[in-house]
Amino acid sequence: MKHYTYFHTRKDTGAVFYVGKGSGSRAYVIGRNKYWDRIVSKAGYDIHIASSWSTEKEAVEHEKFLILCFKDLGIVLS
Repeated sequence: MKHYTYFHTRKDTGAVFYVGKGSGSRAYVIGRNKYWDRIVSKAGYDIHIASSWSTEKEAVEHEKFLILCFKDLGIVLS
């Protein structure tokens, strides 16, 4: 798995609050922004790998797609 897309969910509610793309251990690295930090310190989080991709370009496009999908559902992302 060279590149992948992922999302983080709150441990207390299961709600998605972050979507990203990365390689290596990026999905597991702590710290993104103040909003992310507040949620994690309050509720904890789970990591979900959405899909793997051969190229970074594919991962970026899928990340954009996931963000649009979650926003269309009314989900606020950090």
